[in-house]
Amino acid sequence: MQLAETVTGTPCKKCGGTERYQRTNRCAACARRRPAEWAKIHHKQRLATINRYNHSERGEATRSVQRSSPQAKEANRKSVALSRSHPRGRAKQMFYGARERAARKDLPFTITREMVVERLTALDGIAEVVADRFDFASRGDVHQNPYAPSLDQKIPGQGYTPENFQIVPMWYNRLKGDLTDTEALAIIQAAHLPNVSVPC
Repeated sequence: MQLAETVTGTPCKKCGGTERYQRTNRCAACARRRPAEWAKIHHKQRLATINRYNHSERGEATRSVQRSSPQAKEANRKSVALSRSHPRGRAKQMFYGARERAARKDLPFTITREMVVERLTALDGIAEVVADRFDFASRGDVHQNPYAPSLDQKIPGQGYTPENFQIVPMWYNRLKGDLTDTEALAIIQAAHLPNVSVPC
């Protein structure tokens, strides 16, 4: 971009500068300073306008459309899948899901997220009770992966406490339901399910 040519002229009444633009005869120093002065004066006004828009129905509608766009949904799906592919991210998802279930069923919930992280890390990919290997890959919804780790109550109805929680595959958690581990393992043995390690 070609810069405007300046010449030396009469001193500016405002700043005393003698540099003026050749075409308009305006003070060059004042012209350079004007954008910064304008931004300083109108900064608070612009912030107030932005805040009013952000809290308006139109602003919320705009953000809603942005969040529901295919690109945003795909980016969110990839972000969630990446997070759940690691023990800490998966433990976070299991912890909050179990806490929600406990609140809905009015069950005790005294475990912490760090307890879940430590237990899942210590297991090194091998499930409790049935000794299946966990699969941390996401298959759409987390509940669609039968080998995904899930939080289970050892004794159903006793809540999620340090003594009463275990990490098992999703398929086993669903099969067990309100049964005890002994009853669930008896069903597995009776059905002769392949590739399932049942403790003697």
